[in-house]
Amino acid sequence: MRGTHYDEEFVLNNRYYSEYLIPYGGRYLFGGKVLEDANVMCAIGTITRVGRPPLAADEKQAFTRITEHFGKALNIQQELAGKSDRQSVGAALLEQMRQPMVLIDSQRRINYCNRVGMALLSRADMVYDEAGLLVCHDGESDLDLTIAIRELGLVPFSMHGPDFVPADRKSIRLKRRDGRRVAATLLALRPEATMASFGRTPQALFTVFEPGVALDIDPFLLSTTFDLTPAESRLAARIVNGETPEKCAISLGVKISTVRSQLIAIYGKTGATGQADLVRLVLSATAI
Repeated sequence: MRGTHYDEEFVLNNRYYSEYLIPYGGRYLFGGKVLEDANVMCAIGTITRVGRPPLAADEKQAFTRITEHFGKALNIQQELAGKSDRQSVGAALLEQMRQPMVLIDSQRRINYCNRVGMALLSRADMVYDEAGLLVCHDGESDLDLTIAIRELGLVPFSMHGPDFVPADRKSIRLKRRDGRRVAATLLALRPEATMASFGRTPQALFTVFEPGVALDIDPFLLSTTFDLTPAESRLAARIVNGETPEKCAISLGVKISTVRSQLIAIYGKTGATGQADLVRLVLSATAI
C-alpha cells in the first residue's frame, strides 16, 4: 500500500480491481459503512475513474459529511418504518368504516385490519389469517385472490413486462363455507396517489360486502343526520338491517300501528319513498 491507497502491484494481482473495477473504468474506491443492524447493512462509496488521482483530503472530508447525513436520514427512515400502520391517517379512517377493511401487500401479508375486519377473519368463513397472511377458505377463491393482487401491480412494473398496465380496482367472488358467493373488492393504494396515508409501500385494500349480515348502525348518528327521534332512529336501524315492520313491532315492544306511524315520519324527514329507498339513504349517509 502507499498512503491510504493500494499500489499498482497490489491492484494488478487483486481480482476485484483487475477483473471488475478497472475494466469498467474505475480505479480508486473510497467509502464506508453508513448503517448496520441485525437486519440491514448499508454502505456508500465513490469511485474515481482510471487516469484520475485519488480523492484529496478536502474531498474526503466533504464525502464524510455527506455520509453522516445519509446515516441520519436512514436512521429516521428506519424509525418511521418501525411505527405501526395503526398510527397512520389512513388506518384511523379505516377504523371508522362499517365494512371489514384489511390492508395487504403483494405477498398477502396483513399490515392492518379494522375492528370489523378482525371479526371477519376470526369467523374463518371465507377468509382467515394464517401466520399473518390473508388466505381464502376455498381453493378457487384463493387463486382468484392471487390473480387479482397481481393485476393490481403492487410490485415494480419490471416484474410484469413492459406492456403491463396495472389495475386500480379488482372485484372477485369469494365462496363461503355454506357454498354461497360473496363479492369482495381489492383497491390499490399507492403512496404517490394517497400521500403515503396508508404507508410508504403499495398496498391493497381488501373489503367484502355480505348481504344479510347485520350492520352496526349507530341510532345516534341517524338521529343527528336526519333529525329523527330516538324511537325513529332505532326503528330505521332495524329496517335497514332487513327486519319487517311486523318484526320491528315485536322486537321494540310496540304496536304495528305505532311502527307504521313512525315509518311515515321517517320517510318525511329523510325524503325516502319507501323501505328500499330508506336503506339506500341510510347506507349512503352512514358510509363511515
